[in-house]
Amino acid sequence: MELENFYALISMETPALSGINISDVFFMINGNKIVLNPENLKKTLKDVGISNNDLIYVGVSRAPAPTQRLPATPGTSTGSTDASQLISQLVKSIKVPPKATKKPANAEFNPNTLASSPDFRKQVKQMFLALDNRITQIRLKDQHPRAVEQYLKDPKDFEAFLNAIIEDRKDFFRRLQLTADPTSPEGQALIAEFIRQEVNKKQFEQAMKDMPETFIHSHMLYIKLKINGVDTIGFVDSGAQVTTISRSHAEKFGLTHKIDNSFATIIRGVGGEQVSEGRIHSAELEMNGHIIKAPMTVLDRFGEDILIGLDTMRRHRAVIDLSKNCIRFGEVEVPFLNEKEYVDECRRLDLKINLPPDYLEPLKPEDVDSSKVAHLVEMGYETEEASNALAKCQNDLASAVQMIETQRQESTAEAARHASEKSEPMEQN
Repeated sequence: MELENFYALISMETPALSGINISDVFFMINGNKIVLNPENLKKTLKDVGISNNDLIYVGVSRAPAPTQRLPATPGTSTGSTDASQLISQLVKSIKVPPKATKKPANAEFNPNTLASSPDFRKQVKQMFLALDNRITQIRLKDQHPRAVEQYLKDPKDFEAFLNAIIEDRKDFFRRLQLTADPTSPEGQALIAEFIRQEVNKKQFEQAMKDMPETFIHSHMLYIKLKINGVDTIGFVDSGAQVTTISRSHAEKFGLTHKIDNSFATIIRGVGGEQVSEGRIHSAELEMNGHIIKAPMTVLDRFGEDILIGLDTMRRHRAVIDLSKNCIRFGEVEVPFLNEKEYVDECRRLDLKINLPPDYLEPLKPEDVDSSKVAHLVEMGYETEEASNALAKCQNDLASAVQMIETQRQESTAEAARHASEKSEPMEQN
């Protein structure tokens, strides 16, 4: 939200700001003073350093009123004025402000202020697109329950989603006012939620300080291996009961004639149920020059083409040594691949890469979802930049919007920097 819209919400709740010129108002956030001049009004809360649960002081800059000297009582000097006369003069000089009219109930929150704001609609549109992701739905459900419910009901009706967002905002401001009433269950529940969020924030900050490495993506355990002399990659999973191979890889390595269909069964795991069409009772896996024999369950589809499970590791008394980043089979050490090695090896062998989209090659133009391009164009983006962003983000709308906005901000900052450099006079020695 921009400071201009943020101040509009504040002024609706603060009668004392009525009639005050916005340029005379300032915010104090964490010791920093922010004047609401035209230059700052278009900045976002994030730009000026306002984050969740911050305390913001709203002040008004005014020139001090000139000191008025009381008129001297006739026949006496100012210094010897009678006390009762001074009090009388003071009372007469006091200007009583007019009684503030009580705001009507519907003035506490004006939805038109937000609904008619292009910037607000754009922010809501980004949220609308991001809800295509199930994780985003879970994260936003507590803050915007009506909006998430409306999206799940009809993920194509943006106007209904916008109205639901506004209703969520109205309900939040209503509950926020109830926090001043110690007898209100809703108000006290909101205070408890604020406290919980603050505790989580402090825990996050402490974790970032004590163990920042835990917030970094942990690469899974992959090793190089060969089957029938053909190079491939195996996924080491101590949580899997059996060693598996995909049907396509069994064909690639010429192992289909070894599949015993009498062992067809159903495999259950974290990913759900899968049908196994049989079992290869013995296959030779070559790892770092060392050959081991292992049974392999054949799956029609699976996230990894070859998975080395607990049955094979127990039989060969394998040791997963994360301090040395390897797995040992007796005296033979097989190093785990880091992310770069894994990606390079997958590309060399033309294997599927199980990593975030950042590591993947952009989609071909013909594979970009045209309906999603239309969505972005409707939001005001250029067709070419929308198509390029979707190609790089594997047709993920939310990621594409974030990429375009980041690129635009970087371009704006770069242009401003160049303009500043040109306008600065040359220093003279």
